[in-house]
Amino acid sequence: MEIIKKNNRGGARPNTGGAREGAGRKKKDDRDKKTSYRISFRLNEEENEMLKEIAKEEGMSIGQYVRKCALENINRVLR
Repeated sequence: MEIIKKNNRGGARPNTGGAREGAGRKKKDDRDKKTSYRISFRLNEEENEMLKEIAKEEGMSIGQYVRKCALENINRVLR
């Protein structure tokens, strides 16, 4: 069976990348993998403002900062 290209802009199928070495979408780091679980909790206004401020100072989103703090605490407890 012969694969027929419809155009000169990539692989035989759309969005598959080209035949060249390194062509196509790059693999994601382990750090960029999607998370599977969602945890939610409520804060009062003062706690929320403090969390936003600290996360911003650390250069992180609120989710990234909370995840970092939670995982650091888990690791500390498990030692």
